[in-house]
Parts: sequence; C-alpha cells; structure tokens
Amino acid sequence: MLDQLLAFCRVVEEESFTRAARVLHRSQPAVTKQVARLEQDLGMLLLDRKGRQVSPTASGRLVYTYAKRVSTTISDLEVLVRDMHTPGHGHVWVGSVTALSVYTLPPLLAAFTTRWPKVRLHVRTGQIQETVERVLTNDVDVGFVTVPVSHSGLIATPLFRDPVVLVASPALARDLPRPLPLSDLGHLPQVGYQAPSRFRSFVDAALEQAGVSPEVSLEFDSQEAVVTMVGLGFGAAFVPLSTVKAALASGALVALPVEGLADLARTTCLITPRDTPRPPATRAFLAMALDHLFSPDDDGTWTVGAHCPLPPSWPQAGERTGRANTR
Repeated sequence: MLDQLLAFCRVVEEESFTRAARVLHRSQPAVTKQVARLEQDLGMLLLDRKGRQVSPTASGRLVYTYAKRVSTTISDLEVLVRDMHTPGHGHVWVGSVTALSVYTLPPLLAAFTTRWPKVRLHVRTGQIQETVERVLTNDVDVGFVTVPVSHSGLIATPLFRDPVVLVASPALARDLPRPLPLSDLGHLPQVGYQAPSRFRSFVDAALEQAGVSPEVSLEFDSQEAVVTMVGLGFGAAFVPLSTVKAALASGALVALPVEGLADLARTTCLITPRDTPRPPATRAFLAMALDHLFSPDDDGTWTVGAHCPLPPSWPQAGERTGRANTR
C-alpha cells in the first residue's frame, strides 16, 4: 500500500495521472493501476476523473491528508539515514550518570558541537544500571558510568580515576586538625549520598574497613544537594573530586586529608555496545571523548588526578595506580 499512497499523493498534487507518472518516472498506466488498487483496497472512490483533469473526492481529501504524512515521514527518514552515513551530519545519543553529565561532560559536548555543528547530540541521564541497559538495548550509542563495567555485550574503556575526597566548609574546617586523625572521623557530622546507592556503599565499605562508623546526619539523592549542604556548614562529606573542583579552587570548600585512610577513587568508564556498526558521527564523538577524557602515559598506565587534579594540600597527587583496559 505504501507505493499506492505515494502515487496517489503525486496524482493529487499534479492533478494529472500523466504528469504524476512523469515525476515518478513510471508509465501512466502503472500509476493509474496503483491508484485504482488503492481505491479497491479502501473501498471508496478517491478521485473525480474529468477528462485529463483529476481532483480528490471528499474521501480522497481525507486519505490525502494522512498519505501526505506518510510521504513526509518517509522523506524525513531518508534524510536521517543518509545523514547517518555522512561525515559531519547525523545524531549521537549519549547516556550518562547524572553527576558526569553535570560536572564532566559539558566541556566535551560543547567542543563536539563546535567542531560538528550539524550533528545533533541527545543526552539521557540516569543511574548506572539505567545507563548500562540503555547501551545494551541500543537506546543510546555511548554511555558514561562511574564504575568499571563487565558485560559480554559491552566494550568498557576506563577513562580516568576520580579521587573521592572529604570536603567541608571553611568555617567547619578551620577548627579541625590537618590531617584529620582517623579516630576523629567517626565523630565528625557528615552529609551523605542516600543509601542504598553504589557510591554510598563504596564509601561506607572503605570506612568500615578502616574501622570507622560514620555519623551521617543528612542524606540526599543528588551530589549537588550534598555539596550544597556541606557548603552551608551542615557537615563534611566524601564526594568525587570532579564534583567539587570549582568549589575547592574558589575556596568555597576545603579538602580534608584523613590520616591513615587509604586513598579512595572511582573509575569513570566509557561503554559502547560490542559488534555494533557505528555511523561517522558516533565514531567522531568517541574519538573526541577519548581525546578529552583519556590520556594514557607512555607505558599504558593511567594516573590519579590526571584529568581531575588533586588540590595542592592533598597527598600523593599523580600516583600511578593501574593499567587501563581498553580491550
């Protein structure tokens, strides 16, 4: 029926079977047959035939309205498909955990849009599992998550280590010793990411291993809320360094090294579906993402703080910690 609808639209627009056939590069009898078959399938007369001139009946005008929508949709689809395979055009769908979309991705997205202004970026945020599922089901072309991911249907590339730091307002930090003794950490009021969550579980497990039971007085479901409450003096908080770089640089927050607490860091990873063809726009985005966010050393190792430099007061900045698995 699709070809019949397209032929019918052209006949209505040209008001002639002959002219419609010429535009469609078909014979006039073939176009006439297609329209007649459409009328037969729908069980109604669609055109008034008066000599060489034709015009739509009342039913024909209704059918034309919907048929034209189909024709326009097909034309749009053809353009989209063509753009998908044309460098500098197309769409890229990006999935990301919320914190990365707020603090890490904006410079990358801005740079990509400047370089490829005719490529449309679409960003969908959510929790880690949501992002993984979107990549696996091809709802997005690429995903950014804050933990290493292992799945047979994915390629996971570690991008950088994001140190987890304890921060406080200047007023609260002023009365605390530097570095903070581990024994004092359990008595320090803390603002935390709500439990259960991967980040909260990660921090709690590290503190438990160090023999510390944190005094969490406030819990929130966003890093932004946690950072805001810390800045207002409601307590200290363990947060990814990437979320507080600006606040530390401006002095709005202060980093508190903890004596005897092992360095904490989470790994930001780029995930893509395995064995899936990638249009030029997606390949261009992946190349720029790696260029902006991943910078391995000559021996293939990657560095704590390479992309999120530690504050000057923080110990062991630049310590090598592991080997990137780009598979």
